[in-house]
Amino acid sequence: MNQIDSKEKFKSVIDVDDIIIIQFHVEYCGPCAVMEIFFNEIAEETDYTVFQVNVDENKWVSEYDIMTNPTTVIYQNGTEEKRYTSMVDKDDIVNYVDNLSKK
Repeated sequence: MNQIDSKEKFKSVIDVDDIIIIQFHVEYCGPCAVMEIFFNEIAEETDYTVFQVNVDENKWVSEYDIMTNPTTVIYQNGTEEKRYTSMVDKDDIVNYVDNLSKK
């Protein structure tokens, strides 16, 4: 899975004409580890672009109201479309992005 390690890279990643899925996580979070499995599967099984941000290593994420781990944010064309602030089923994410891509 692609990693985002700076605010500049984050801005360049979300500011594209596409749908981007970003998982914000910390290493010691059990639910985050489960979600990482889901995101790896999404990246392998779909054409969706998935990134991961380690919150402990990137304190700037607080500017984006990332207060809970795991947090998943779906961006489209630079705009936040959906935010999950806990574990979420892989199929829920894929279904949401499938529907968003049809708009």
